[in-house]
Amino acid sequence: IALPAFPGRRTLSLIFTTGLDGASWLGPAHVIESAASSPVTVYGVVAPEPDLPLRRHRLDVARLRKSLFQNPAVLRDSFLAVLVGDSGGELVHAATDADLPATFADAVSRFRERYRLAYTPARQSPGVHAIDVRMKDATLRAIARTRAR
Repeated sequence: IALPAFPGRRTLSLIFTTGLDGASWLGPAHVIESAASSPVTVYGVVAPEPDLPLRRHRLDVARLRKSLFQNPAVLRDSFLAVLVGDSGGELVHAATDADLPATFADAVSRFRERYRLAYTPARQSPGVHAIDVRMKDATLRAIARTRAR
């Protein structure tokens, strides 16, 4: 996340984890704030472990993000969902250890298949502006970086 950007190139940070943080020396809020100023897209590959916070159920990332900043120690093991969401990445899950190579390939493939869209308004002040992207094909979905609120 802290490496310099390469103009014209997208950067992927691929994190393999069980979802349990046992060795971080930076707090989750610091990592998320650093990622906000980085062009890196983070994908999290969750290795199979039972009953961990990042399992396949839908997470309310906005609520998780708010709670994480209020009490980082409590939610330290689930901050990857916030980091991935804020960077415009995805969480992908391996069903078994044997599936890790295919899951890695899937994550890289998903990243490569993405388009990068940019919009510059003609008559608005410079800075970040919200845009709404809709797909004609209902099987497609837009994934976007979020900005710290």
